[in-house]
Amino acid sequence: MSSQSKAQDAAIIHTASHAIQAKLSTVQHGYYNDPFLQPMARGIADKSPRTLIQPIIRRGTHARVVAIDRSITSFLNMKLESKARQLVVLGSGRDTSYLRYRFGHFQTSSTADYDGEVRWYEVDHSSVITQKVFDWLPGCIPNGCELKRNAAVHHSDHYEATESYVLSIVCDKIHDNSKDNSSPIQQQSSYHLIGHDLRHPPSHLFHLLSHPQHGYNPSIPTLFIMECVFMYLPERSTRELLQYISHITVCSSSSSSSGCNKEAFAAVVLYDPILNNDRFGNVMLYNLQKAGIILPKRQKENEDDDDEDGSRLSLEATATLSCQLSKFIECNYQKVVVSDMLSAYNNGVVQSQDVIKATQCEMLDELEEFELLMRHYCFCVAVAAIGDDSVGYGMVEVGADSVMGFQDGHCITNSG
Repeated sequence: MSSQSKAQDAAIIHTASHAIQAKLSTVQHGYYNDPFLQPMARGIADKSPRTLIQPIIRRGTHARVVAIDRSITSFLNMKLESKARQLVVLGSGRDTSYLRYRFGHFQTSSTADYDGEVRWYEVDHSSVITQKVFDWLPGCIPNGCELKRNAAVHHSDHYEATESYVLSIVCDKIHDNSKDNSSPIQQQSSYHLIGHDLRHPPSHLFHLLSHPQHGYNPSIPTLFIMECVFMYLPERSTRELLQYISHITVCSSSSSSSGCNKEAFAAVVLYDPILNNDRFGNVMLYNLQKAGIILPKRQKENEDDDDEDGSRLSLEATATLSCQLSKFIECNYQKVVVSDMLSAYNNGVVQSQDVIKATQCEMLDELEEFELLMRHYCFCVAVAAIGDDSVGYGMVEVGADSVMGFQDGHCITNSG
């Protein structure tokens, strides 16, 4: 790997620090509650981001958290025969979603009322995973609970040496959101952290996930979450990953011994910036280049040449909502719905209670700038399944009965 590529990787990994600073400032201003952010921010130089983050960033961060939390609770609350679910967070960084789920701190108006087993996977660079396991997570564990590294699996192949961990949080008493503090907490989830570079073939990732100690099973309903991840990856890598997920899901469904398995589906939730081919998008791209996150384009003899080596980033290749919709369809997702975050914020995905809570925290003087920013982020939900009646399609319903809040006229879809 060249020194330039190493610097780019370091810059991308460091974006997790920016994200947690924005979330920490948002929590400090009262938008939502996350007691795990401060210990997860260990090692970040500035411990007081309250005054460094602009109000529009806090408002947008809150909307992002609400939308992602709603997708998780909607998935967990689906009425399925299966008592097992899987949730895979790709490019997880310093994400605290598992901890908030485990201890009842989801930021959503409809909480997860789920009594089955959840296998929760986080995937990121091996260095990030190792640091999270040994440096960041221990400080997040509430009093009376213990973090146990039940198993560590060391993998080595021709891509990289990777480490993965199976963790459990054992508590003697219930300490969070419980009226009966004498009841023992029930361990209903398993927590798996996987080291993997998402630029590598997805077969490598799913080889790790399917290790007996991790137990990933494509026939179990699965939610994949990708927050500001695809933007840093080559377009070719993102398409290969999406196609691989849809392929193994459909194969698992169709190979069931009892016929088509309607509960073998994969739902993908994507939150990513979109350039929209306008001036604001160009500024976003310039800032990422200036930060060393995106390498400057190589000058070509013919600017209209195709991207033959596949190095063009997804951020540039899928610059509009229509591009995002087409991409999922071309990667064999049967049902897709896409919205920009402004529409999601004003029309149901972010529920009215959460919008009211945000306005109570602080007023925005720069409302037009906030709206412009929100138009340059997309929120996508796509489902890969087999047949026309998969239960998984409930995640992408549009209209009054939409579990995700998508409304006609405020999103685009391939469902007609």
